[in-house]
Amino acid sequence: MRFTRKTCFSFQVLGVILLLCACQSTAQAQTSDLDLRMSQAERDSALAAYDNIFPFFGRKVVEKGYRLPMPFGLNLNYFVADQSVEITNLKVGVNDRPPVPLDDYIIFDEAKAFAQTLNLRADLWVLPFLNIYGILGYADARTTVRLTEPITLEAEANMAGPTYGFGFDVAFGLMGYWVALDKNWVWSDFDVMSEPVRTSVGGLRVGKNYRWLSDKSVAVWVGAMRVDLARATSGSVVLDEIIDLPADAEDRLGDWLSELPASVETRIREILAGGESTVINYSLDKKPSTPWTMLVGGQIELSRRWQVRTEFNFLGDRRSMLLNLVYRLDL
Repeated sequence: MRFTRKTCFSFQVLGVILLLCACQSTAQAQTSDLDLRMSQAERDSALAAYDNIFPFFGRKVVEKGYRLPMPFGLNLNYFVADQSVEITNLKVGVNDRPPVPLDDYIIFDEAKAFAQTLNLRADLWVLPFLNIYGILGYADARTTVRLTEPITLEAEANMAGPTYGFGFDVAFGLMGYWVALDKNWVWSDFDVMSEPVRTSVGGLRVGKNYRWLSDKSVAVWVGAMRVDLARATSGSVVLDEIIDLPADAEDRLGDWLSELPASVETRIREILAGGESTVINYSLDKKPSTPWTMLVGGQIELSRRWQVRTEFNFLGDRRSMLLNLVYRLDL
């Protein structure tokens, strides 16, 4: 049999997990603004007008002939992605009864999500090589989960909620190129979870800037990034709010139920027969099916204050695209 409406508590939970994996790249570091060396005239002009507090020791870098970006930036990001996730160690309990493991009896074929998010990122170059930033945004997603055992089942869920976090970016020049190392931590707070779930993203980018005017340039880069989730997830949901099975579901599963261990059979029959006051307690582990992804990106510097960037992730079953508008100012 096949269902396309709300079907069991785990699909709501899986939807949240998929959204977390799909949308965390919105926090990834932007490329370094490290430019080529300035001419002597550009260096002298920059020093004559230089009065920034940040980055610390920035004047010494300018004295050596390197142009620094304006230290404070506001970034508007739009991000879209799809991502698959592996689910393991699923345990379920009903009301105050202890949970039982269901991994050997419930088999997932595929869990995927399409997610999009809009966020604002504020960053500051504290040192010439160190950028720190904070993120605040809102995300929504459509998730699809497929079950192959004990029944063929497909469920779809929609969810939305705020995301927030912080991170840092270390950047330096090397043989005419720039290298950026990034790490961030993001919390996603969705209404189907009892508390925010933490995710971290790490990345490495290597790129090169090409200037055609003193305040205009094009940058291109390649790299890789890794998404890590807080592996364990647990919570509770009210059964009547999430289950929409037909009245004869227990009869259709009769043969399968009778072959289960007694403790597992009891829990599943309790779920199938539960009413509006029944509470489902769950726990599970999750991880992205492809933690590492490759990336390519580019930036057009329209002026010292305005830049436009884009970046694409690809590898395995993950696809994503980032569009970024940046405004910078002195501080």
